[in-house]
Amino acid sequence: MFPLDFRSIKESIGENTHVVGSLERVWSNSTLLTEEQLSTLPMHRGKMWVFRRCLIDGILFHSKSYKRVIARNDYSVKFQHLDNMHYGSIHVYVKVEEKCQKALCNYQKCSCHLPCHYFAIVEVLDKDDEQLPTYRGRTVVTHITKVKTSNRYSTAMPYHLL
Repeated sequence: MFPLDFRSIKESIGENTHVVGSLERVWSNSTLLTEEQLSTLPMHRGKMWVFRRCLIDGILFHSKSYKRVIARNDYSVKFQHLDNMHYGSIHVYVKVEEKCQKALCNYQKCSCHLPCHYFAIVEVLDKDDEQLPTYRGRTVVTHITKVKTSNRYSTAMPYHLL
């Protein structure tokens, strides 16, 4: 484990989950998220921000979009979506503010306190048909699962990542 500068923790997402590093605003003409990644987020949304690192239960998870990491792969995760477990690569984290429903706010600057939700945009990895070899019908190395890219995206709550 490496030391973490607690000044870089920006906000708390949950009991043991925190945004690490800067939040970058996503504007309508932004290239921070692809159309496919945007389609995984809730349709009824207001402002959005991306961030690239998340501290979950004392473990720092980077995203593929974080470029200052060297010789680590802590963006490959196992995550829960609905009732199933999946493998994936975290591409980016997103903070999404709900859109205001008040008619008055459509005509003036909204000052309402709106709830925010946090997501990890994950490229789903499919389990490969060919896994590690077996010896006498038993897998010798059980902690490694071979996966392949699927070019499909999904969202996961950061605290559902393993």
